[in-house]
Formats: sequence, structure tokens, C-alpha cells
Amino acid sequence: MKRIGLLCLALVIALAVMGAGYAYWTQALHVNTTVNTGNWAFGGSEGGGIVPTPAVSPGPNNIPGYGSMTLNSWDSTSFTVTINNAYPGYSASVNYSLQNAGTVAAEVEWITIAGNQMTSNPFSFILGSGSENNMSVYSTLYVGDIIPPGTTQPFTMTFTIPNTLTGDENLNGSFNVVIHVKNAS
Repeated sequence: MKRIGLLCLALVIALAVMGAGYAYWTQALHVNTTVNTGNWAFGGSEGGGIVPTPAVSPGPNNIPGYGSMTLNSWDSTSFTVTINNAYPGYSASVNYSLQNAGTVAAEVEWITIAGNQMTSNPFSFILGSGSENNMSVYSTLYVGDIIPPGTTQPFTMTFTIPNTLTGDENLNGSFNVVIHVKNAS
């Protein structure tokens, strides 16, 4: 019995010495690999974002010769809107597309209009120097919307001056619309 115990002890010691010798002999293990989880391409130099030359279309009940909305500039994540000589009831829409040129889905994280985060749809804000919300916007794009990879999707923002406002004829002003997206994963 004592002999079997010594034999087992000798086997354990031999295995330990072999493991230590092998570890000493190999010394290091180097692994070089690349993990590719997808390509983010939404705005900036990566491509994608707001497709250039968004279009403005006037509302159906606008008075000819009064009120105009123009887009002064745009880039991959924002555009600037200028409204001139507008009146209560005036409306106009910005039709634009968002392109996700990447291989991962993009999610709209937030939208700001005139420096205010869009928290409802429709959303009201102050245009010009007024003290009350005199501009309303309805957007077909909203926080949480997903833009699938490799797609271009059209959206519309309609800006309206409510009919209930009085004394706001000849309303003028400019504001930025900023759309921020994140990886939807």
C-alpha cells in the first residue's frame, strides 16, 4: 500500500515537473487577430448623413407673395432654415433624406431645433424675438427611429405658424436643425 502511495506521489511530481518544463520552454504565447464588428458611416468623412440639397415645399394654403422658407446651408448632420415675411397660418416643409452608408443600424438619439431638444412631436419653439412659442414643427423623423444599414430614407419636417397668433405678421428668423444618431446595437 505504501508502494502505491509513493508511486502516485512520484507521478504527480513528474507531471508537475513536465508542466513547469514545458511552460519554461515555450516562454510566451503571442496572438495577433483583428475583430471586425461593422462599419459606422453616418455623417462626416465616413459618408452618409443628410443627403445634400434638401428641398423646401410651401404649404397648401399659403398666400402668394408672402412668406418664404429657404435652406441656407446643410452638412451631414444639420441644416439651417431661414423664414422671411411669414404670417399666422404660414407653413412650409423641408424634405430630406438620411443615408446610413455603414454596415450597422443607426438610431436617432436626439434632434435639436433652434437650440432646443425636440421632446414631443409636434414640437413648439420661439422663432425670432418673440416671448411665446410661435412656431410648431412636425417631423416624420423622431428620437428612437432606426435607419437600417445601407439604406437611404426620406423624411419631412413641416414648420407652421399657428393661426391663433395675432400680431406676428412679417415674422423673420433663422434656426438650425441638428440630427444626432448613434449605433443602434
